[in-house]
Amino acid sequence: MARLNKIEAHLCHRVFSASIALPILFLFILLGPPWLTVLVLVITVLAAFEYYRLFRGTLVRKSLVPGLILAVAFIVNSYFISVGLLDEKSLLILATVGLSVAFIIFCLFNRTFPFSTGALFSIAGPSYLGFAMAHIVLLRRLDDGTQWLALTFLIVFGTDTAAFLGGRKFGKYRIAPRISPNKTWEGAIAGLFGGVLVAIITNFFIGLPISILQIFLLGVGASLLAQGGDLAESAMKRYVGVKDTGELIPGHGGILDRLDSVLPVLILVYYALHLVVM
Repeated sequence: MARLNKIEAHLCHRVFSASIALPILFLFILLGPPWLTVLVLVITVLAAFEYYRLFRGTLVRKSLVPGLILAVAFIVNSYFISVGLLDEKSLLILATVGLSVAFIIFCLFNRTFPFSTGALFSIAGPSYLGFAMAHIVLLRRLDDGTQWLALTFLIVFGTDTAAFLGGRKFGKYRIAPRISPNKTWEGAIAGLFGGVLVAIITNFFIGLPISILQIFLLGVGASLLAQGGDLAESAMKRYVGVKDTGELIPGHGGILDRLDSVLPVLILVYYALHLVVM
């Protein structure tokens, strides 16, 4: 009974947080790229601070300033793309230049062999965060951008919720007990079904220019990536020895704990649209 009450309380916290966060997010999406870019910048900066706080006392923390600049640069760049001042190639150019500069800066701090685990975390973390978050703004600028963003976030939310409930109810066989003991194959399967179901239902109501087969495949890919992103962040937290990246969001932990599933899906949806729809 105590365990059941704990699970119910955890679920209530998650639903309560989502009921506040999602309307605010969709409000900024409807307001358009300028306001949405501001929100994305704030979230990215907070997430970057959470990320570097995980590595306090290490060489990774020394790259906080260049890492923040790099992450913010991706978001600013995406806004200029959204208003037509830059083209999409500039995002890849920025990624290449930013990674090179971040690597050089890290090497100035780290006198040991530069290709260390610390170098990887110093460069890859803020680069991935900024690059992925930039795709919120990039998706918004597309035709039906509001609907595509709604679909993206709802698939992730559906996957996360179904995986949580399915794992709690039927979970028996753990996927990676050393990394995340609470994640089970049963929960993963439930999450996959939940993500695909939400994708199909959402598209039924908003009517995006995509076939039932394409929305099914997008739902499968997005759900799998969402769960893979969650597992990857669990591995990182296990590596640094923490349970959550923060306590800002009740029931979810920190901002990074909420973004881990979203980031790879944003990238997938954006480039899948370029290959299939656009």
